[in-house]
Amino acid sequence: MKRDILNFLVIGSVLLFVQSCRQPAATYGYGECVDYAMSMGFGWNLGNNMDAAVDGVADETGWENAACTQATIDSLKAAGFTTLRVPTTWVGHTGEAPEYVIDEARLARLKEIVDYAFANEMKVIINIHHDGNPGVAKQNYWLDPYKAAIDPAYDELVNARIVAMWTQIATYFKDYDHNLIFEGLNEVHDGGHGNHFRQWTMDNGQWTPCGSSHADEGESTKDGQIAALNGWMQSFVNAVRATGIDSEGKRLNNNADRYLGVCGYYARWDHACNGLVLPTDPTPNRILVSVHCYNPWPFAGAGEQESWGHNGEYGTSEEEIQTVFRSLHDTFVAKGVGVYMGEFGCVHQPTERANAFQKYYLEYYVRTARENLVPCVIWDNGYYFTGDEYFGYINHGTGAFLHRGKELVGTMIKAWTCDCAEYTTQSIYENAPQ
Repeated sequence: MKRDILNFLVIGSVLLFVQSCRQPAATYGYGECVDYAMSMGFGWNLGNNMDAAVDGVADETGWENAACTQATIDSLKAAGFTTLRVPTTWVGHTGEAPEYVIDEARLARLKEIVDYAFANEMKVIINIHHDGNPGVAKQNYWLDPYKAAIDPAYDELVNARIVAMWTQIATYFKDYDHNLIFEGLNEVHDGGHGNHFRQWTMDNGQWTPCGSSHADEGESTKDGQIAALNGWMQSFVNAVRATGIDSEGKRLNNNADRYLGVCGYYARWDHACNGLVLPTDPTPNRILVSVHCYNPWPFAGAGEQESWGHNGEYGTSEEEIQTVFRSLHDTFVAKGVGVYMGEFGCVHQPTERANAFQKYYLEYYVRTARENLVPCVIWDNGYYFTGDEYFGYINHGTGAFLHRGKELVGTMIKAWTCDCAEYTTQSIYENAPQ
C-alpha cells in the first residue's frame, strides 16, 4: 500500500512537471488568428531539399541532403517539434504560359512529405520558395520585383502566374484540414537581399550587380518593388480563396478559410513592419504574417564572430532581438494578426566558447519570441560542419541528430514550452556565457 502511494506521488509529480512545460494555454487575448499562430508551437524547416535546384531546375537531393522519410518526421515529433515547414521550389517543373501546369510528380512528392507530418499530427507550411531567388532559379527566375516595378505588363504576367500556380496547389490540397498552411512566397528580392534595392543581371549563368546607374535606378524603385510584392500577396490570397468559395460566396472546401501566410520584401521582419499591406480577404482572421530574421548575420549566419550579446566582443546586443519581437508584437500581434518566424538559426562554431554563445543566442531568441507570442521555425539545411551557413541540426534522411543538435533542439524547445515563472529572458541573460 505504501509503495502504491509512493508511486502515485512520484507519477503525479512527473505529470505536474510535464504539464508545466507543455504548450501554453490556447487563448492569449488577441483573437483566434493569434491563438492559431501560437498553436503552431516550435517548428523545423526541411531546408535545402524540396527548395534545392540544380541549373535552375528544382531537385530534392541536388544540394547533398538525403530525401526526407517518414522516419525523419517521426523523429521530429519525438523531439518535440509541432510544425514542419517544407520550402518548395517549382522552377523546371511547370509548363508554359498561360496554364503553367505543374508536374504531377512534383505535387505527389510534396503530398508524401505533408502526409508524413499529418501522420504525426503536426502542422505543415508549404510555399513557393526559390522561384524568387535569382541565384537559385537562374534562367527560370520569374519573380523579379525590380522588373515588375518598371514594367506593368511584366507585373501582370507575374500575377497571372501566381494565380495559375496557387490555383493548382490549393486545389490539389483542398481537402487537407487547417493543419496545412499555405505560404504565398519566400524571400522575394531583386538581388540586393532587401539591404539595397537594385537590379542585378545574368552574366554567364551568374547574377552580378549592374553598373552604378542601374543601382541608382533600382534604389528609386523601392516603393514600386514593395507595391508589386503586396500585389502578388493579394493575388495569392485571391487564388486560394477562389478554389474554396464559389461566385455566390458558398463554402466549397477547406480553402475557404485556410490560414494563409504572407510576407514583406525579402521576408524581412523590418520590411513586414514598415511596408507590408495585408491582403484583403473575404474570410476574416485567416492571414498570418511570415517573417525571417538571422540578426546579427556575422554571428548567426556567417560564423565570422564567436560571441554575441553583452558578454561578447562585437558590440552586439540582446536589445536587437528584443526590438525585432517587440516590433512584430506591436505591429501585428497586438492587433489580432498572427505572426510566425518562418526562418531563423545560428551556425555551428569550431570552439567550445563559441558553441556556448550559439546555445545562448538560440535560447534567448526563442524565449524572446515566446514572450511576444511569435512561434518560431528553425532553419535546418542539413549542413553540420562549422562556419558560414552550417545550420544542420538533424539528418534529413533519418531524423538522427547531427553535431550538437540534440542539446540545441532541447534547449530551444524548453525555451518555447516551459511555463516556469522564473524562466525568462532576464534569467537567461543573467546566465550568459563569458
